[in-house]
Amino acid sequence: MPDIAIAILVDGARVLMGRRAPHKAAYPNCWDFIGGHVEPGETLVDGLIREMAEEIAVRPVGPVFLDRMVDRTLGLENPPTYHFFVVRKWAGVPILANHEHTELRWVTIADMRALDHVSDQAYMDFASDAIASVE
Repeated sequence: MPDIAIAILVDGARVLMGRRAPHKAAYPNCWDFIGGHVEPGETLVDGLIREMAEEIAVRPVGPVFLDRMVDRTLGLENPPTYHFFVVRKWAGVPILANHEHTELRWVTIADMRALDHVSDQAYMDFASDAIASVE
């Protein structure tokens, strides 16, 4: 199974979401968290650090593992496993640093419910758990 490292950036009662670019094969135009495939030889945290730098030009400080989820919705024979990390501190300011996303937005859980096309409804639970987690 491919491993995907995902950052849930938390700022008070808000999390950072990105709208996936329309050219993406999986979940185009959907709102999701920042992250991506872990490359061979990388740890999950190494992959998280690299993906955050590539996608939003920040470096996480002390990411904490939250949970994992296998994505069976894509109908793949070898579905990816998403590894979610809570990130409460980072160096830099999140910006669109490549073409993975077309927009970044800080949202509350209520805001998430109002977004069109969230990648997976379980993301609201992960966001709630991340916000509630202790540093």
